[in-house]
Amino acid sequence: MLSPRELIDEAFRHYRLWQENGDETEYQQWVRGFKTQVQLTLETWWSAAVAEAGKLLRSLKQKAAQWWYFLDHPQVPPDNNLAERSLGLAVTKRKVSGGSRSEERFQQTANLLHDQSKLAVFNNGQSWIF
Repeated sequence: MLSPRELIDEAFRHYRLWQENGDETEYQQWVRGFKTQVQLTLETWWSAAVAEAGKLLRSLKQKAAQWWYFLDHPQVPPDNNLAERSLGLAVTKRKVSGGSRSEERFQQTANLLHDQSKLAVFNNGQSWIF
């Protein structure tokens, strides 16, 4: 079964083929099968989508103060991009070096990230470190 994204790609691909060759009969035959495939995919993905939407709504309700903290504190950005970018170096270092399983490697990684976060703050002119 194709993912929703793959279904969209397939629809555009077949439409382009129809524009190129103009075979209406072949195209309509494909459309009938494709519509069935779309219906089956929607039925399969629907329950998962409903469950995920429910999780998001529960989180919005239960953690509203966290979700909307930036509204009352405009000095705090609404996203976590800076924090996520600062983790990027840690992930790359861990992958390249084989991890931080030993205490020595853990300390090296911590020192590297500490120095890197100071540089990021200095370069960005920010007054806080994430």
